[in-house]
Amino acid sequence: MPASSMKIIFLKMSVLFLAWLLLAVLLSGCAAAPGAAEENTMREKRILSTTESAQVIVRFKDEVEDPSRPDFLADLSRTVAARVDYVRPMSGGAHVLRVETAGGRGRIEDLLTKLSQRPDVVYVEQDAVMMHRQKNKEDPLR
Repeated sequence: MPASSMKIIFLKMSVLFLAWLLLAVLLSGCAAAPGAAEENTMREKRILSTTESAQVIVRFKDEVEDPSRPDFLADLSRTVAARVDYVRPMSGGAHVLRVETAGGRGRIEDLLTKLSQRPDVVYVEQDAVMMHRQKNKEDPLR
């Protein structure tokens, strides 16, 4: 390979390296200022302390064809005086809804009561993570 071709290849690689280096320096300048992450975390904690989100499982009567309809969710929201969002269907005809409210655990219980009193609701319960416990020899609760 002639020396002039080697020089051209070397120059092209040098330019490419410098371009990547410049891009890396520019992107590192886009990082958040020190302390910004802590400020955002504190802001999020304040927001979470005033509102609470809970998922509920609701089984509606057969007359309710599509509980994910916006007009139906708006009606549910009026019933509980809180925002209600559709999350997903479940087996057995139940549906998972997310309720966003202020007021903590007592308010969630109040929402569950209001929903259960609707004539189109078969049952309602708060969604919870369920875990299966396997028995083993070292399990003190066995």
